[in-house]
Amino acid sequence: MISRLLLACLLLSEAGFSQELTDAAAEKQQGYQPLRAALHVHSQFSDGDYGITELASFAHRDRIDVLGITDSFLTRVRYGIGPLRKLISRSRLRPGVLDQGIENYLASADEAHNQFKDVIILPGLEAAPSYYWLGTPGTDLRLYDFDHHILIFGLSDPRAIANLPVIENATWSNTNRDWTLLFGTLLTLSAGLAAAVRARRVLRVVGVLVAAAALLWTCDAWPFGSVSDPYSGKQDRRAIQHLIDYVTDHDGMAFWSYPEARYPDIKEGGATMVSRPQPEILRLTENYRGFEGIYGENVKITGPGNLWDQILVDYIHRGRKTWPSAITGIDFHSFQGKGGWHEFNRGLTLLWAKNKDVSSVLDALRQGRGYAAFHQDAEHQLDLEDFAIRSKTGVAISGETVTTDGEIAFSAHIRWRGASRPLPDAPVQIDVVRDGELLEHRDALLPADIMRAETLEKGRHYYRLRVKSGSSEILSNPVFCEVQRGS
Repeated sequence: MISRLLLACLLLSEAGFSQELTDAAAEKQQGYQPLRAALHVHSQFSDGDYGITELASFAHRDRIDVLGITDSFLTRVRYGIGPLRKLISRSRLRPGVLDQGIENYLASADEAHNQFKDVIILPGLEAAPSYYWLGTPGTDLRLYDFDHHILIFGLSDPRAIANLPVIENATWSNTNRDWTLLFGTLLTLSAGLAAAVRARRVLRVVGVLVAAAALLWTCDAWPFGSVSDPYSGKQDRRAIQHLIDYVTDHDGMAFWSYPEARYPDIKEGGATMVSRPQPEILRLTENYRGFEGIYGENVKITGPGNLWDQILVDYIHRGRKTWPSAITGIDFHSFQGKGGWHEFNRGLTLLWAKNKDVSSVLDALRQGRGYAAFHQDAEHQLDLEDFAIRSKTGVAISGETVTTDGEIAFSAHIRWRGASRPLPDAPVQIDVVRDGELLEHRDALLPADIMRAETLEKGRHYYRLRVKSGSSEILSNPVFCEVQRGS
């Protein structure tokens, strides 16, 4: 059988350029090392069963390089009545980082890493930007959008975390002032106090009552602005985008969690929390870093030509400023359960990083340098390397861009990692997607190589790969090229 290196040489020769090739994959040629990351993990700071140090010990046991903790930031739902909807209200609260202490959370992550130096701990967050109510209390009160969450990585300043603009966390600094409301409370309070001090006896009583009402109004109205109005009766995309932009402005990254998730409706306390998949939110928002492309459901948006490709095509045609990368989200709470989503070493995100440290891991996440994966068991795991575009000017791997005059060579090598031989009777289905269209479909036993020499038109282009075998899957992030002078 012709070697992979010889095939690459032939393709590069056909494309009209030569580069120094070695047996090393493109990722390793550029000095990257693969880090296995378990992302979307909950600890006892929210509703997980284990402390962060315990989780780090499990990651160490399973040889996980990166542990992405995403405890809930604030999980509070409130329904109020009358003009004082904060003071006269009923609420439900679950534990979260904000109530348990942001500094304690960050310190626990540092302590866990100090005990297990081989595990990089990313203390992230899971946040619900907004929710809204429909219906009438006592009959058909319904809560929407509370299950649409954003995962946040890269925020390390406790003050920036404390001011996250999410519903139920309105502060003076993360809201815009409603000056009418502010001056209204002040004028009412001033009038009440003036009447209580200077007016006749009857009017004094009225003034005291007015001042008391104004104080209640002031307490209810604080901070005289809102992150989102839960009584608007509709989704608040402005609030969602505000959170994404806030995270980005503070050097963090936002990932949409489970955009196609289908949860059963939950009835509690006289209200129903309605769950609806909303994949279109990926198209309707900007500047987020990525989304969970593999999780415990049948995901459709990552199929060739579907929503993810439509967004990527919009990006290469310069309709969007950013492109979304895919990660695997395991939503880990405990080891109880079956199916692989209650384990660390099956639902993984592979990151290509320069070094094994926090800054390098965050850089790999920020660049989308890697792929999402789910493995049918811990012993036999799909592995992707040499996923690259080569041109006369250089090499690009997932998340990167290489310039070219139009001639490129695209490559990918897929194998079973951890197995001495391919699994018997386990062919894989390989889809190669270019610019939103299925370029090639192949059924093959592993190891398998994809190698193509192509001439592309002027503009931006991308390639991505999807590999499936039973419940095992790899979803590569795209690799881009910019044709500056094409045919």
